[in-house]
Amino acid sequence: MIVHESVSSVPQQLVTNHPEFQDLVEIFCSTSKKPPVRVVFCFYAIILPIMNKVFFLILSVLAILGLIYYLDRVSNLILLSERDSISQWTFQGPYNDSGFLENQVKKQINDMEKQLAYADYKDQELLITISNKYSLLGDGKNSYRYLLEAVENGGAYDGLAWNNMANVLSKLNAKYSALIAHEKAVISDPKELTYHLSRIGFVTEYFSSDTLLVDDVFSDAEKVFPNNQSLLQLRIQWLAR
Repeated sequence: MIVHESVSSVPQQLVTNHPEFQDLVEIFCSTSKKPPVRVVFCFYAIILPIMNKVFFLILSVLAILGLIYYLDRVSNLILLSERDSISQWTFQGPYNDSGFLENQVKKQINDMEKQLAYADYKDQELLITISNKYSLLGDGKNSYRYLLEAVENGGAYDGLAWNNMANVLSKLNAKYSALIAHEKAVISDPKELTYHLSRIGFVTEYFSSDTLLVDDVFSDAEKVFPNNQSLLQLRIQWLAR
């Protein structure tokens, strides 16, 4: 009897606090003559709305944080090295002529971005291709952004994505970040000679005073490609400086 009286106040409290649950309370609480059933139901009838609100609040907070993170990644792209800072994200692209070539590339970008938006997954090759198109327009920010996505998603073209990123970063004068990207390119695909040659060319131009670093990048390449004529010629040119 005591249980019955204590439970009887619960439906009324629920209806008072949550009028939208009145019908539900009347059906399951008022019609049930078994106190244990009323206890269990009324307990969950009170707790669930609270849990739903808490769950909704958590989802809202996560959604807001995700949006902030995305906007931050787009507007303030994270560089690979803290020693770099980029004040100007554009460079002279071969197709930004304010004419036919530029319009053609913009249309291609628009078509590929639509394709990417409707795809079930982020295709790494497509991401790299879009980045290349933005580079033709001298848009370093979008070119770099798509390459970041390409390496984050991963795939068979990791080495190409890192190598392209190094080239974009060097055009933006972010030489320390470019150095890291070159290293990641040869690590991702050590048997691709062009990545080694690109790395050597970059280091000998931007870090020529660091002779130990120069020797290291030559050694990394020569271990994989011993007696390669292209590497030998570059080594001779370097020593002749």
